[in-house]
Amino acid sequence: MSLPKSTAFFCNVLNHVKIAILNVLPFKEGSLPVKYLGVPLVSSRLMLQDCRVLVDKVKKRVDDWKNKFLSFAGRLQLINSVISSLHVYWCSVFILPSRVILDIEQIMRGFLWSHGTVQKGKAKVAWDVWVHSYKLRGKSFWEVQPAGNVSWCWRKLLQVRTLLRTFFWHKLGNGNLTSAWFDLWCDNGPLMDNLTPRMITSAGFQMNSKVFMRFCIMEIGYGQILGIPDWCIPKHSFILWLVMLKKLKPQDMLRSWDMSSSSSMDVVCPLCEITPDSHNHLFFDCVYSTQVWSLICAKTQLITSAVSWDDIVAEIIPFAHKNSIKSVVTKLLLAAFVYFLWNERNSRLFARNRRSAGQLAEQITNTIRMKLITFRFKKSRKLDELRIAWSLPSYVIHDR
Repeated sequence: MSLPKSTAFFCNVLNHVKIAILNVLPFKEGSLPVKYLGVPLVSSRLMLQDCRVLVDKVKKRVDDWKNKFLSFAGRLQLINSVISSLHVYWCSVFILPSRVILDIEQIMRGFLWSHGTVQKGKAKVAWDVWVHSYKLRGKSFWEVQPAGNVSWCWRKLLQVRTLLRTFFWHKLGNGNLTSAWFDLWCDNGPLMDNLTPRMITSAGFQMNSKVFMRFCIMEIGYGQILGIPDWCIPKHSFILWLVMLKKLKPQDMLRSWDMSSSSSMDVVCPLCEITPDSHNHLFFDCVYSTQVWSLICAKTQLITSAVSWDDIVAEIIPFAHKNSIKSVVTKLLLAAFVYFLWNERNSRLFARNRRSAGQLAEQITNTIRMKLITFRFKKSRKLDELRIAWSLPSYVIHDR
């Protein structure tokens, strides 16, 4: 033991006992709190002021990044890989006060939506909705399986589910938010303990069914389409997610927020220059958008009868959860279509740059073609058709 590096700390010890101990041990007396192995050593439960150094560390990391020009996808990647892991070590030692978690979430939220500044109203999507989409992806907390790249905190939460499940009852309300199979909402629940997925689907239900048995095809479809795996293009899938939640800001939404400038906001769609600029109009309802999508389908030999946003989502639903060639290509195309269409709309509105429908369709298909070249598929008839339609080189054929 190194005597110069050793200190004695006392808590709830009578003074004469402390003096007797110090007479035996050759240590100096220290006072709490003190930093030990990177975390504060305290004699009571951890308080908010004890964790200020952790919050400041997260804030400093964000301040180092906020002046850099990063896309939504880039900021999201930094949140997932860096910021959200800073407090993991602390969580392995302490139960952090809820206020500390809220402060860290506020910093992460500000970095994602406002480049590091916390401004009310800047977030396009509520933080709770974002967490549910990223962590649960439309599934029940009791159903989701731990992936290999999840954080330590999330893995530990999933591991203790079996111990805690019987103590968590779901407030039913109108049943719209209660899982019919996985939530504990009746005396015989959770129903999934006595059923199998095959039994549920054979009866005509789905695994994400709610107690309130009126299902919205769009809501179910979004959950399946947004479950895009790691092979997607991050900035494309992020914009697709915002579009499906209707959280982008075309002119109709901006007008409703700023009544004082309503006259200046009354502009037509920058793409077709006919219909007023609105969220519902922009994707597929717009003449320009429809033309771009038709050119993409013709160029890639994608057989589709979809003529509206609702139609394309409904058409993708049956195979959205699969990892087939059709599912991969369609998801990539839809995400790229939405991303570049929104980019073209902004480019016309703010930079006065214009591309024809043919030029935009060409850029979209070229982007997806370059992405497909990086994939490895099993050799099959479908792959031969894909190579012909996309003019892919033969080396994309590899058994895996």
